[in-house]
Amino acid sequence: MQRFYFTYPIKNTNWVLALSVPKAEVLEGSSTLGKFMIILSIISLIIVIAVIYLVANSITIPIIKLSQCVQGMAQYDLTLTDKSPSVIYSKTKTK
Repeated sequence: MQRFYFTYPIKNTNWVLALSVPKAEVLEGSSTLGKFMIILSIISLIIVIAVIYLVANSITIPIIKLSQCVQGMAQYDLTLTDKSPSVIYSKTKTK
């Protein structure tokens, strides 16, 4: 069995304290911590991707709809209804 050995000098004496610990016992905690950190990183990455996706959609969808409305106006379709994107998004207030 592999072991780690540690030494520590005792103050005001010539003595040295020596400890021996099995390697598996020392590395068990770090192995568990490593697994936890990997899982936490993956979950965090998924959350960040979801937030970025939602923000990107909230920005691009109105731009796409307004672009389609402008394209229709370029083809001489000047009708506006309450459901037209230019009417909907012109009523949106920015803070």
